[in-house]
Amino acid sequence: MTTTVLKSNPSKSSPKSFEEGLLLFSRYSFKEELGRGAYGVVYKAFDKRTKQYVAIKKVKAFGSTTRDAQKIFQELGRGAYGVVYKAFDKRTKQYVAIKKVKAFGSTTRDAQKIFREIYLLKTFKHYNIVKLLNVVKADNETDVYLVFEYMAADLRAVCKARILESIHIQYVMFQLVATLAYLHSGDVIHRDIKPANILIDSCCACKLADFGLARSIAKDSRDEFSDKEIMTDHIATRWYRAPEILVSAPQYGPSVDMWSLGCTFAELLLGRALFPGSSNINQLTRIVKMIGLPFEREIADFEAPRAKEILISIGCDLKQRVPTRTVTIPEIASCPALKARFAKSAPLASTFSKLARLIPDVPSSAIDFLARLLKYSPKDRMTALDALHHPFIASFARGEGSPGRDVMSFPVAPVPLLLKPVLLPLCERIQYPISQYRELVYSLSKRASDVILHSPKKRGGKSKGSSLSKSGSYSRVDSISFEGSMK
Repeated sequence: MTTTVLKSNPSKSSPKSFEEGLLLFSRYSFKEELGRGAYGVVYKAFDKRTKQYVAIKKVKAFGSTTRDAQKIFQELGRGAYGVVYKAFDKRTKQYVAIKKVKAFGSTTRDAQKIFREIYLLKTFKHYNIVKLLNVVKADNETDVYLVFEYMAADLRAVCKARILESIHIQYVMFQLVATLAYLHSGDVIHRDIKPANILIDSCCACKLADFGLARSIAKDSRDEFSDKEIMTDHIATRWYRAPEILVSAPQYGPSVDMWSLGCTFAELLLGRALFPGSSNINQLTRIVKMIGLPFEREIADFEAPRAKEILISIGCDLKQRVPTRTVTIPEIASCPALKARFAKSAPLASTFSKLARLIPDVPSSAIDFLARLLKYSPKDRMTALDALHHPFIASFARGEGSPGRDVMSFPVAPVPLLLKPVLLPLCERIQYPISQYRELVYSLSKRASDVILHSPKKRGGKSKGSSLSKSGSYSRVDSISFEGSMK
């Protein structure tokens, strides 16, 4: 279905009827009314250019209120806490993404998560983290609009299309590792790393988005029990959950983001999800089939009471036993002798040997990079800072860009880190009354009716596109233009 947006000329007087209004567009010939709705009337008309009948919807008083204007956004996606739309900011002359958080603070848990996202995004200053441009309080006192910078696509679509070359994938992974190094240096974990939450533009620049599940794990001196908190396992999309979350470990750390990053990297290489499980047990089964059962020491590192019981049960179904001795995994995946030796010692086959068979025709450094991210033990899993020194992306971390390649010169900046842990104004472990979260969020926001249009002043003193009242202040003009069709 094709949609065309027709804009009436405000300088002319309004036509007395819709038929007279259509005369402004000589292309169409009005025929009859087809139906009426809350936001307009639909008419049948004849398109003289294409010689076909069309349906034309007249939206009355377009954008008269924020809620009405929301109805004709271009919807970009939906999440657990709201809907994301594309819009045009008349003030900056740029497209933006607007996340409408419905019924903010309907429950204490939801209010806490929304507060976390807004506060953390306001705190972070990193090129590869999506910018929160504005927080707008809706006039209905319940909804909040988060205005973000707009990115054309996400990594999920890029994975499916498989349009990135090896050098592009290296650059994407460098940006993501650098971003996680920044977050983890401030004791913040994202907890929802996946391709759909990674935005990308035509220059291969990535932005990490959706901090709805992010939280600080810094020790809070205001709460003596902060280091003993039982953390939820209802985080991340199942396909990207780390094993310690799947076995309900009471506590976890930055390593859960690194496992999710490994799954995302594998999806970039494969064009599909590496572990598309249908349940937590099925997810673990898929992981065990690929990697083998963990060693007893690795199971102990989960610090989850039922971890061994769950994995032994999965092992019985797959006719495998939990290994009791440690096997050293070679660092270079391209060594034929080592690969052959480990391939014969099932179920002790190394992670990289199976991955190398699954993902052929990729550099050995890429397989080794992936294998170090997909380790069972959180203690053995590669950290973000360690990953920056891995040969697969080390050239970018050193600021060399893309050596020896004329295809694209990637901009590489020094990797920034947070100098101190990030602590929220309210303790993470404690759930406060909804009113407290609302007050803090609203203190950062503007009302939808107070979003004004600022334009450069002309020589005469007035600003183009805005009107000055007798008192000399700007009149209230909505600076966001909501578009229904994007070409």
